[in-house]
Amino acid sequence: MSTKFQALSCCASHSESIATPSSFSLVSSPLRMNSMSSKSISSRFFSSVIFFTFALSSPFLSKPGEADHATMSRETFHLDDDVAWVLQVSDLHISRYYPDRSGDLATLLASAVGVIRPALLLITGDITDAKTKDKTSSRQYESEWIAYRNAMNEVVMKSGIEKGRIFDIRGNHDKYGVPYVSHELDYFSKYSINAELNRTADIYSISLLTNDTRYLFLGIDDSMQIGIRRPTNLFGHPTDKTVQLINSDLQFDGNYSSAATTKIGFGHFPLSFTASTPNGETYQTVFANNSFSTYICGHLHAKMSSKLRWLHKLTVVGNEEKRALRSFWEWELGDWKDNRFARILSIDKGAVSFMDFRLSKTKSGFDTRILITYPTDSRSMNQAARGGLLIRNDINALIFSSRSVLNVTARVFDSARGFRVVEEIPLRPKSGHDIQQYQYPLFHAKWNAESYKSDNPTRYWVQIFVRDPDYKEVSSERRPFSAEGRGAIQSFHLLNYILLGVRWEDLYNIMLWSNLGFLILCLSLPKVMHHFAQRSVTYRNWYHPFVSYLIEGSRNKAIWFSLVIYLFWLMYMPWLWGYAMSQNGEIAPMYLSGWKIRDGNNLMEHGGIGKVDCMVITLPFLYCVVAPMLLLVYGLFAQQGGACLCKPETCSICARKWRRKALLVASALVCLVHFKMCSNLMLAYGFGPVFLSPALSWAPLLIFAVSIYNTMKL
Repeated sequence: MSTKFQALSCCASHSESIATPSSFSLVSSPLRMNSMSSKSISSRFFSSVIFFTFALSSPFLSKPGEADHATMSRETFHLDDDVAWVLQVSDLHISRYYPDRSGDLATLLASAVGVIRPALLLITGDITDAKTKDKTSSRQYESEWIAYRNAMNEVVMKSGIEKGRIFDIRGNHDKYGVPYVSHELDYFSKYSINAELNRTADIYSISLLTNDTRYLFLGIDDSMQIGIRRPTNLFGHPTDKTVQLINSDLQFDGNYSSAATTKIGFGHFPLSFTASTPNGETYQTVFANNSFSTYICGHLHAKMSSKLRWLHKLTVVGNEEKRALRSFWEWELGDWKDNRFARILSIDKGAVSFMDFRLSKTKSGFDTRILITYPTDSRSMNQAARGGLLIRNDINALIFSSRSVLNVTARVFDSARGFRVVEEIPLRPKSGHDIQQYQYPLFHAKWNAESYKSDNPTRYWVQIFVRDPDYKEVSSERRPFSAEGRGAIQSFHLLNYILLGVRWEDLYNIMLWSNLGFLILCLSLPKVMHHFAQRSVTYRNWYHPFVSYLIEGSRNKAIWFSLVIYLFWLMYMPWLWGYAMSQNGEIAPMYLSGWKIRDGNNLMEHGGIGKVDCMVITLPFLYCVVAPMLLLVYGLFAQQGGACLCKPETCSICARKWRRKALLVASALVCLVHFKMCSNLMLAYGFGPVFLSPALSWAPLLIFAVSIYNTMKL
């Protein structure tokens, strides 16, 4: 292997090894349409059926291998109290064309960090935008990374946070067009906080320790090992080594650590946008098996929704083959790019809470924020706080304010009595300092939680009210709680299910093969029915008008075999040649099984990479171009042969002419969609490479043109 494809680790250099899928070749003699007998047509048809049956089970379409290496780094920080909180921001998209993003990072985030004083600052990917000015293509700009580094240096200087408590990881934008780690375009390895502190691992194990508790934050960099330019490179790609390393590390900690551990995972990609490993392992299983409480991420931006939450429930096999239902939460954070979102996440003796908010410019520099750390919200109660825990007779809240606080009060509401206030509880600083000179933002009070036992986990609600010296009152969000630790039944939200509940890798395979299956059926069914109809006239009584329509449409041998060859090409041959990696070169042909990277002129293929990432090209093309093209081509020949889907007596010459005009208009619309798709790819990868890709560029247009020409005469 070329030394060009090597990745740095924290200990040594590990060569990337990517398995190349087996290829498939087909040698065929030229087709002689005019001299072909009906018997030879039947034999060729059944050979085609056998070929497609073999094609669906071919190892070429199996999950391609990827670079299978992973490294882990470990950091430990000590806490003075059982309550810990961290700050998360995501999707910064620092851009040379939008300098306000880095400017606000240096001011707004610095002000927030100075007031919140988090134990950790987590930056979960898409640090830079890496897009051209017109946003049609991707390109790594060193100036964007320099702006990020300078902004973070200001955050450290103004807020006083230790740089070692800041952890940033890559997103897909940070890997656009980066051929391999340590390449000259890999600016993350030069300008990120982790790179500055010599953190070069793929997995970050960060422990916050007290005397008898441990809060573990596990950060995972799942960006593509070999970066592809947009519009693909949309998914996270873990390796089997990554999963193996995480499992072994967590198992070791579980066997040798006596401290009660609460586990939080963080990364850039939602789990629905994370592919499985080559051996089929998923993070959902890893997190459930290791009793994770929560996974936090970014990637989807607030344009989708500012409240994307999903409770993963999995059945796992434990000791003695006993099955158990385990669950963990996934909380997606909105973007910094357009909305300046940030998140405070707290852990209070295993109970995890969070609040998302927007940072904006105010006179005070930072608006007062209130996070109730206990009792937790019963609608988002994490696994560690559910089931069998003793009732805690305390209430805790974090008050983050740039001004002093006059008093803090908790009010309990009973929803069964019209949200009537049933108790008011004053909270005091837990540190014991004077309330107007507190240094520790945790406020605490004792209460009788036994009074709020209820079978309904959303009956009682709690809200915190804070008053400053000017008697201005700020309140937290009112939220339900359960004294016994019962989680509320989750209501179904379609958007949350589509974005976080669906595994897009599985959905892509379903949509891909259902479309290809439909195309194979449309090509094979007419020939099968025509074959049996020639042997016996009684079979014609089975015909549905649509079957007759397909049979008549498939009578043109040249077009039918052209469609068969075209479908074969789509399944096994390259769809696209393009500069899929850096702007400097690196040709990468795209197949259904992913991109195949070639090392310069050596034609050394580095496997299929990112099969699921190809969905943004393949699915629109198959559903909006290929399938309509086949039906419209059939329609043109069926219309010429006199077949129609309606009653024969209604098929006058005039009606047939109008149907042809409708078919021509529909064909023009499909060609317009095809042109738009190709134009977008040309803007992303260049005119030449896309135009010279026959499967995408000119094959559909050629089939349309020949079909329209051959059916000009009614």
